[in-house]
Amino acid sequence: LQGTGNCNATNQSWSTYFPIAMFVGPVSHSVCVIALVGPSADYTVTASTPPGSSTSVAPGGNVTYTIGVAGAEGFSYPVTLSVSGLPPGASASWTQNTFSLDGSIPLTITSSTQTPANGYTIQVNGPNTGGNSNHTVTLPFTVVAPQDFTLQPVPGSLNMGPLATGTYAILVNG
Repeated sequence: LQGTGNCNATNQSWSTYFPIAMFVGPVSHSVCVIALVGPSADYTVTASTPPGSSTSVAPGGNVTYTIGVAGAEGFSYPVTLSVSGLPPGASASWTQNTFSLDGSIPLTITSSTQTPANGYTIQVNGPNTGGNSNHTVTLPFTVVAPQDFTLQPVPGSLNMGPLATGTYAILVNG
């Protein structure tokens, strides 16, 4: 057997063509062999936030993302996802993290009042499936420092006699 020669076949992205020649004494025969090399079964993980929503929160606030999983090329479920990179004091919650078929679920990331103000990159990770690479999607999450404020009595002072009553308003600045 010898793999030389030329195959006159249309090459498609999912196939590999190669010639095989066989020699028995002075007689030779050749054939073009097609090896189907298609895309392997796989899946994708996606993340989004509702239109107009923000991924920035005050300490103690939360953001809800929509996490989706979609199989391709005959992918066989289930897929179990995990979350990593949470900031200190933050938590992740979802109704489920295992997908039995294509779909999406909400994932809520909640900061605590002790979570430091900063920008964070949280990851949703899908497992390796039969030799394919791990599947990771990143979620932006920002905890903003609370605004400082001052209290100011209005009026600034009030002169009153004994047993008199007076009224102050409190103005919040900031």
